[in-house]
Amino acid sequence: MGARYLTDPNHDGWTTVVPDGVEPKDVLGNPKLGLSLPWCIKVDLLETQDGREYFQVLEGSSKGLKANVKMNAHGGSYLIDHNSQTKAGILRLSRRKQMLWYGQQGPFNAFSDFSNPVPVGSHDLEIPDAPHEDYYPESSKYQQVWFRIGHHGDRYLHLGTISHGCATVRPWLPDPKTDMRFRGRTNSELGLPAPAPASPFAKWDDVCRYLMPCRKGDGLSVGTLQVID
Repeated sequence: MGARYLTDPNHDGWTTVVPDGVEPKDVLGNPKLGLSLPWCIKVDLLETQDGREYFQVLEGSSKGLKANVKMNAHGGSYLIDHNSQTKAGILRLSRRKQMLWYGQQGPFNAFSDFSNPVPVGSHDLEIPDAPHEDYYPESSKYQQVWFRIGHHGDRYLHLGTISHGCATVRPWLPDPKTDMRFRGRTNSELGLPAPAPASPFAKWDDVCRYLMPCRKGDGLSVGTLQVID
């Protein structure tokens, strides 16, 4: 029936759909049986039947998988035929200055673990693969949206205050002296001491709204992260 693009009905970047071979009632009872797909993912709509839309994922880490989703309460679709995707996104990270730019916006406060930083160079940023840890619900509705850096390994661009080798966009500057959550963490993990004056803190919602619709054209990536020292 043609290409469609997933909307963002929950305004958090993710929609849970029912994988092929799984009953919708089972996913309702156990959401872990569902498949979480990111906003703007491209799918091939196969058929509409009994108030559900059946499709195959055309890109990202779930490419090739078949699934279905219930139409909304008004009989409308979460899959639109309007192509909401845009050109490849470009982000830049200065490790030394702890500054991040996305598109024409920035600089904002971001860093990478001093002892294991993201390597200098240009890296693909992947289409989000799955919801990640629920660490910062008070800071962003999109806080579970992470973008893998490159196509292997466990480095990501994400919201956070602790880095183990990722590109970490801070919602605030941690204070290990007064905040028990950071006791025992090394300065390297926390990116401290931060350069002065500190850059403003980005709204992670805005970063995701910029980056999630972007596509590089390889079926895997939203754009690139350019890292300088």
